[in-house]
Amino acid sequence: MSSLELLVDCINHGSIKIGEMTFDIWDNLAELLERIPQPEMLEPFRSIFRRLMLGMWKLCQYDKDTQLDVIVNEDHNNDFVRFRTVSVYELLHDVMWIYGELETFQEMFQILLRSDNTWTESESALYIMHIVADELRESQSELIGQLVRTLLSLQDNCHPLVKRSAIKVLHHLSDWINSHQETIDPVIRFMITSLRNDRIKSAAASGIQSICFSCQKKIHISHFEGLFQVLQSAEELGLSNESVIVILKALGCIISHQPADKYESLMSNVVALQVKPLHEILVTQNTVVAGTGSKTDPCIWLDRLSSIFRTSVATFPNIHPAASIVKELWPLFAQVLEKYQQESRITERACRALRFMLRCVQNSVPEVLPPLITIMLNLFTTNKHSCFLYLGSIIIDEYGGPVQYHQILTEMFTAFVHPCFERFSEERGIINYPDTVDDFFRLCGRFLQKCPSLFLNLPYLQNIFTLSSAASKIGHREACLSILKFYKDLVKASFPGAKMTDARTEALTALTANGQSIIDVMVFGLTGDIPSRLSTELADCLWSFIDSCRNETLQWIRSALERAPDVTPSGLAVRADAKQRFYTDMDKCEDVSHFSSICRSLSAKYNA
Repeated sequence: MSSLELLVDCINHGSIKIGEMTFDIWDNLAELLERIPQPEMLEPFRSIFRRLMLGMWKLCQYDKDTQLDVIVNEDHNNDFVRFRTVSVYELLHDVMWIYGELETFQEMFQILLRSDNTWTESESALYIMHIVADELRESQSELIGQLVRTLLSLQDNCHPLVKRSAIKVLHHLSDWINSHQETIDPVIRFMITSLRNDRIKSAAASGIQSICFSCQKKIHISHFEGLFQVLQSAEELGLSNESVIVILKALGCIISHQPADKYESLMSNVVALQVKPLHEILVTQNTVVAGTGSKTDPCIWLDRLSSIFRTSVATFPNIHPAASIVKELWPLFAQVLEKYQQESRITERACRALRFMLRCVQNSVPEVLPPLITIMLNLFTTNKHSCFLYLGSIIIDEYGGPVQYHQILTEMFTAFVHPCFERFSEERGIINYPDTVDDFFRLCGRFLQKCPSLFLNLPYLQNIFTLSSAASKIGHREACLSILKFYKDLVKASFPGAKMTDARTEALTALTANGQSIIDVMVFGLTGDIPSRLSTELADCLWSFIDSCRNETLQWIRSALERAPDVTPSGLAVRADAKQRFYTDMDKCEDVSHFSSICRSLSAKYNA
């Protein structure tokens, strides 16, 4: 124990550099203590970790002479800010269970209640409390209630950083606030008032979002009105774009729980505030502003529209109440896509907003499909922005069910294929455009899921499988995952018990023709063709084949192993029995976790 006492003395020395040198030791000690089966054996260590906690409280106190702008912005290039927000945060999360999160919380609360505190002492106590707040239980409700009342009573003239840390504590108590409905209104009003303080408005906006998401079924319409007024005054308040987006997400959360008539009117009001400046940009701006983030940057308003539609998702029995809003917005988006077709950044943001709009209203705007698909195809042929492929996959997902849309979706998919293959056939085309590979196979997967018979009867289906084998080797994580997901969708369509039984014959034919090449991709991936960091995903895909068609897959795997290399990509020899042992162990597997471990082991041998 004397050694640990000396380590605590290092914490109390007052230097963050000296204190931080001991953190690894505390982490390792906590791991060792976690293995002790008898809780009473931890008792001698509790006093040590109490002293550690109090030492952290002292080390986390701001120097009164520190520039306030550095503190407010939590600049991680500042050593002290990084020490608090990273090092201390992670250490206390890992070790405070030994002394006790409740005990830590109680002790910091007692410090907070002292009448002779400096603002730095109070702020540091709140900072420690916000780290452990998530671990408190409903049984500590009385204590939490006392704290919430204390925080809500903070005067307007208290130090802004004390108030900011108070907001962070409330943020982390959002689940408790949800269980105590009487606190929702005063907490939200407290945070809305805090938005008017330049130094804490960002934290207040995040706190509002957290409360609205946690308490979404209990938020009253009056809270919408307060937040909407904030949105209207965003420029006057000097809110950053990030803070405005957070407020929009909170508003969207409230809107999503309203009846259809109320939903439409509230949504229309929020959307209108974002559409007006975007329309003015389109009318007055001849060229794209070079800088980003200014109010004349279309991306600002497109991102805001994305946020509101993304968080306003709700299901209605008939036509979605936001359908009329989307139809009114479409001509504006058509102008954006046409005007900024050379600007990939703006095009991607516009497509992202359209994705969330279509997701929000589901399949309630079929009138928009023909003009939208026409513009997408024309612009993709010219500029090949891969975001159009992603948007196409969303269209297929939303409209692929009803038969009446199958023709236009097939025409869209076919029109995408030629320019994609044209790009992939360029020298190093697959390597140079991994995002296009990713989005193309996401599109293929969605078409296979929603319209399996149409997809599996495409005349160029074999070219798609050939492309998948070549593209899997480029080492791009997202592209590889899209290809593996595409393979899994195929095997799901091939066997009974899956949803896509209407195309089982076609799927079986495709699997019989391409099963060996697909398994080659995964086995050769484990033996060096694909980065080892994807071995778990490869194992999961391979297991889906074993689980669905074991005998055929085992034959394909055996054949692939016979042709797999006996050396690593760097030329080192692999043990002669490595492949045989993999096959033997695999044949005995009965669950995916065991199989995944075997695959990781094989991959490790080839990536040593």
